[in-house]
Amino acid sequence: MNKPRWNLTSLNIETKKKCKEVFLRDKAVIWKHRNLNKFLCGLGSLGERICFPPRGDSSDVMSERQRGGAPMAVTPKGVIWDMDGVLANTAPFHYEAWKKILTPKGIDYSWEEFTSSFGMKNDRIIPQVLGEGLPHEEINRIDIEKEALFREFAKGRLKPIENVVGLLNLLKGNGFKMAVASSGSPENVESVIEQCRLTHFFSILLNGKMVHNSKPHPEIFLLASEKLAVPPEKCIVVEDAPAGVEGAKRASMKCIAITSTHSRDSLKSADIIVDSFKDLNTDSFNKLID
Repeated sequence: MNKPRWNLTSLNIETKKKCKEVFLRDKAVIWKHRNLNKFLCGLGSLGERICFPPRGDSSDVMSERQRGGAPMAVTPKGVIWDMDGVLANTAPFHYEAWKKILTPKGIDYSWEEFTSSFGMKNDRIIPQVLGEGLPHEEINRIDIEKEALFREFAKGRLKPIENVVGLLNLLKGNGFKMAVASSGSPENVESVIEQCRLTHFFSILLNGKMVHNSKPHPEIFLLASEKLAVPPEKCIVVEDAPAGVEGAKRASMKCIAITSTHSRDSLKSADIIVDSFKDLNTDSFNKLID
């Protein structure tokens, strides 16, 4: 019976990408695999087990023998993004909405007061501004009204933070699993991410209604870690607010902070602080968790 004339040059482009470096004892091993699908799945007829890197990343493909034992599991890496002030410059529209709500009540709400609570849930902000003891129904009514005003003011005016799209492309291309963890309402998260055309970068979108506790409580970051199936120590949080940075550290995660809404001094607990996303690349993230 003639031997099948299979060799590496006969494989299609996608297969070649997966088989960057295949270490085999016998150069003729390919034709000995009567079932090519089994070969591509890593079952070698000469007792070799080929381990393909998950997610199509740039790891070398190595045989079981060269690994010195069983195939090594690759631990996934995750990046958890805050939304407001990190993915999109939403702060001016949130401030405009708060002013619309508070000015008729005789409250002169300053930019400094606004930024000090930026990133927290409204059910925590409203009592701070209007006083403790407000009925839950009133807090909920103000919350709904304020967020509806935000979406009205932001409609058609939102853009991604400068250089963030390029960074998201780099991270996704290098196999990072990514989630959004925002204190905002479900409607806000959906609206902002869709307006900025960022939906395809994220497998998980979390909002403030999905957790009981507001940042700096670590609950939303730990939930993101769980849903991404990435351990906290392999997750990096990207934040712009002190409450978010503190929450990340309390979740035992590394944190990168951008100075889009707060000063460097107020973000000093972060592992890396940048003024622009152009200062980051995949190495910046890998070095934090490798």
